[in-house]
Amino acid sequence: TYLFQDYGAPGNVKVYYAVTQVALRFGVPVENQIGDLGDQEFVTPTASHYWIVVPDSPNISFQLALVISDEFTDEWEQEEIPLIGRGRRVERGTRFGIRGELVAQVYDTHAMTARESRILLLSLKEDNPLLLLRNPFGDVLPVSIGDLKISRIAGVGLNEYFTLSLPYVEVTE
Repeated sequence: TYLFQDYGAPGNVKVYYAVTQVALRFGVPVENQIGDLGDQEFVTPTASHYWIVVPDSPNISFQLALVISDEFTDEWEQEEIPLIGRGRRVERGTRFGIRGELVAQVYDTHAMTARESRILLLSLKEDNPLLLLRNPFGDVLPVSIGDLKISRIAGVGLNEYFTLSLPYVEVTE
């Protein structure tokens, strides 16, 4: 069996995946034909957690399991113009995108420790690659992360558990 993880697939929407076989014949790639769409299976991807996905390196993508809140604003270029004796008028222009902040508690997981998660987040902020933020509702946003706020949880011995405030802003690809 093969496992394919598509972090960019929209959630709760039918998606068609075509699987083909490719082989080299005399140094030239040859691909088998895709069958009739009626014979194929559709899948409906589901998402159950928040994910920070690095599209170029999916092996360092990770899950934020205990998100406490996700607060965001969908920003637009707009101007409110007061009209003397008649009220007001709003002119709306370009959509800038979403600006928000996730608050999550970070603990050790089977994949990485909380400390490794913090170090990874700091390196992602420093490198500033295009990241995808996937939420459990099926939204996938290209984002850049801002200054992280870390509040360490006391009383857990040598473990570095913390509450993370992760500001993000939607960016164009």
